[in-house]
This record gives sequence, C-alpha cells and structure tokens, in this order.
Amino acid sequence: MAIPFGILCGVAIGLVNGFGVAYLRIPSMIVTLATNAVAQGLMVVYTGGFSPQDSASPAMR
Repeated sequence: MAIPFGILCGVAIGLVNGFGVAYLRIPSMIVTLATNAVAQGLMVVYTGGFSPQDSASPAMR
C-alpha cells in the first residue's frame, strides 16, 4: 500500500510543478522550492512535529 501511495504523491507533486512552470510561467527552481516547503509543512502537520522512531520494530529485526 505504501509504494502506490508514494508513487501517487510523486505524480501529484510533479503535476503541480509542471503546471506552475508550463502555465503560470514561474521559474522551475522557484516552483520546486515552493512545493518542497509545502510538502515539508504538510509532513510536520501530519506527524505533529515529531520525528519518526529511530528504532526498528520487532518485525524489521
């Protein structure tokens, strides 16, 4: 389930970047940095500001 979700997120972010460059005529570096800032902000909101655990789960060991 994680792999298709990751691919879907990449496609969505790529479409946003492509739209910004192609139709809004914003320089690609600016669009990429802005999209990165938004994605990082969404991850902070999603995780509540906490970093992932640094230890492996029993299933991973």
